[in-house]
Amino acid sequence: MRIVFLNIALDTDEVRYEWTPPFGILSAASVARSAGYEVGLAHLMTEPNYEFQLLNLCQGADAIGFFFFTTPNLLAALQASRLLHKKGYFIFWGGPHASLLPHVALSEPSVDAILRGEAEVNLLPFVEWLSGKRAKEKVPGLCFKDINGQIHINDMPPLATEEQ
Repeated sequence: MRIVFLNIALDTDEVRYEWTPPFGILSAASVARSAGYEVGLAHLMTEPNYEFQLLNLCQGADAIGFFFFTTPNLLAALQASRLLHKKGYFIFWGGPHASLLPHVALSEPSVDAILRGEAEVNLLPFVEWLSGKRAKEKVPGLCFKDINGQIHINDMPPLATEEQ
């Protein structure tokens, strides 16, 4: 299974000055890679023609996860989610915005699922669900829409411990 983790930021002077990937996306990629999954990781800006770079990076992905705060970068993540979803990719969101507002996030048609909580705790059960090896009700922090569009919100996972 190939999972691509993305953080997309608007191309502004402030973003260029503070250009570092968020810790959450790095942690999620590390968890997946340590478990033997193929991982793509990118911290992109919405520069002219960034869509080409985005599509190349995501080629062959089984799932694409976005991480962001409730900031103007939400618009960039939304635009990229819509583009990739139209191409048939499974899109999930994580991070503070999606965790705090799962109903709002899942009202966006291009978002297939939300994963709330810390990746150290629930990313592997999430990937097991994507692989058909776990029931969606058994994935802590998973939020999803059923076939009728009804939103389901699983309980939050416990906080990560030092051992995780």
